[in-house]
This record gives sequence, structure tokens and C-alpha cells, in this order.
Amino acid sequence: MRRRTPEPPPAGLPDIQVKPGMADELLRELAPLLAEEGIDVSNIDVTDPDTLQQALGRAVERRNMAMFTPVGHARELAAVTMRLAAEAIADGDTALAARVLDQAQPESPDGQAATVAGCTGLTLGLADHPAARGALDRGTRRPRHPHPGA
Repeated sequence: MRRRTPEPPPAGLPDIQVKPGMADELLRELAPLLAEEGIDVSNIDVTDPDTLQQALGRAVERRNMAMFTPVGHARELAAVTMRLAAEAIADGDTALAARVLDQAQPESPDGQAATVAGCTGLTLGLADHPAARGALDRGTRRPRHPHPGA
């Protein structure tokens, strides 16, 4: 979606919210991955902070990979969402494309909605696919102008 004018300034300051328990929630989500590293989140007794940091880094990386790699029904939802948005953009209806993309949810516990992470991961994965690279290059290639001295 291209703007013909500069983006308007934000309406106000960002909304910052304190959500108690977020760290505990994330730790519970990472628990199975940390258990594979030999770390029990209910009793973290690691003498070396670097070991804990490295294990946390690997666990977060694996969690993010799972979030950004939709499979099965989640992949279908992401694909339909992105196809509808792409078709709307191709038809010049960026307002419809925005409405379609706005339907993607930050999370979908029941798996009935496309997620932002799933749509992003699917799109980046497809754009990075070797077959897509040529098409993307052709679609974004600018015409070459002859050298002024030629």
C-alpha cells in the first residue's frame, strides 16, 4: 500500500501498560523448552548465569520460530488472509486490504483466526523462496535510463 502523502503524525503518546505476571507467563510458555535444557522453571537453581542466559536464548528462539512458522490450519488461515490482501492491493483497493490485514489477531488460542506472526512468517518464507525471488526482482525492477553521455 503506497501513500501519496506523508504518513500523519501519531495521535498521541504510545499507550504503555503494565501487565503484572507477564514474565511468569512467558516462563511457563518456555518451560517445556527449558526442561529439554535441564532447567526446571519451578526451581531455577543455576549456578552459572551465562548458562541460564544461553538456555533462555535458545528457548526463545525456538518459541519464535514456532510462532512464525504456521502449519496445518494456521497456515491455511494465514495464506487466505495474505491472498485476499494481495488481491485487494492488486485491484487498487488498499482500504479493503487494510481491513483484511486488520482481521489477523496477535494470538488465536482457539486457532480460528489468522495470527499476525503466522501471516508475517508465511509471507517472509514465501518471499525468501528461490522461485519467488525472481518474480519479486522482476516486479520491483526499475527501468534503466541510458547514461547521459551515451
